[in-house]
Amino acid sequence: MSVITLKRGLLLALALLVWSPQLVQAQQPDLAITSVTLIDGTGAPPREGVTILVQDGLVVSVTPVDKAVIPAGATVINAAGKYAIPGLADMHVHFGRGGGLPG
Repeated sequence: MSVITLKRGLLLALALLVWSPQLVQAQQPDLAITSVTLIDGTGAPPREGVTILVQDGLVVSVTPVDKAVIPAGATVINAAGKYAIPGLADMHVHFGRGGGLPG
């Protein structure tokens, strides 16, 4: 093994050691929406009483409330009586007074 290869390997190991706490922390869901009724947009019936775990703005799990494991430190929102639906795109626009697209 050459000295350059050994140095690269040591640098990689050091980088992983330094960054590993951030990588582990980044994998923890940071938001738990509990007791919500989920309408998933597929045409399936609503799923009542679920917990949705969200990390970095992405849904990472949807589980029944009684089976959900909420990580320590997660923000918990009790959404009993509320509904969750997939994100919607706002396609509503207003044109200029002249009837065309604004400049």
